[in-house]
Amino acid sequence: MNAWENVAWNLSGLSAVLLLFCATVLVAQEEPAKTPPTSPASTVLVNGVTEPVYKVRDGVKPPRLVYSPEPDFSEEARKRKVRGVVTLSVVVTSVGKTTLVRVLQGLGHGIDEKAVEAVSKWKFQPATKDGKPVSAEIAVEVDFGLYQHP
Repeated sequence: MNAWENVAWNLSGLSAVLLLFCATVLVAQEEPAKTPPTSPASTVLVNGVTEPVYKVRDGVKPPRLVYSPEPDFSEEARKRKVRGVVTLSVVVTSVGKTTLVRVLQGLGHGIDEKAVEAVSKWKFQPATKDGKPVSAEIAVEVDFGLYQHP
């Protein structure tokens, strides 16, 4: 095989690889989009009844916090003196309980898990629509600061 035949062989092999790559990309794009497990729910089960989950806007009044125990620090965060805010997405049900708590912006070092644990215990007066309690998705910020006692 001379040098030109070798180049032609390598180029034809490259074309096959590129063709295979393009076909794979096209097939991947044609598959229906899968909903990730962390995507917000459109419904939630409350006392055995499926309810829609509303956004707080256009006639939906936000839930009001009535009980919020402070989160604990993880041992790693305490040792590293981590401070900051964890932002969570939370669905507050029509009976005021929290569910489907997920981290939108975290700090790591075990803090995110502690924030989820604490917010899962919070209680609310539920959101309302037309004067009736409804389930609603809200964003919650949990502030972690290391405060020294005097």
